[in-house]
Amino acid sequence: MAVERIVHVDMSRHTQEQAERMIRAATIAVSNQAKQLSPVDTGALRRSITHQSSGLHGEVGTSIEYAPYIEYGTYRTPKQPYLRPALDAVAKQVRNLWGG
Repeated sequence: MAVERIVHVDMSRHTQEQAERMIRAATIAVSNQAKQLSPVDTGALRRSITHQSSGLHGEVGTSIEYAPYIEYGTYRTPKQPYLRPALDAVAKQVRNLWGG
């Protein structure tokens, strides 16, 4: 499961290498934040959260089958978002640090 967010940042004042480092750091930060925010029963969801980055693209997600039901809830269970809030928090930090 992955939640997509596009973060627009003015990179004109930065080199490609700086931008790639920022993406890598932001991806790790989102992963760490999502792990802190994820609800814990057995800990499987928290352990399953992974991250990767390549160039100007970063991904954070989980392969746990029930992850979307926790993030978005169901008609039986309330939502317990952890990935979207992590993305939003880090995106705000990135914009504040890098402009955008």
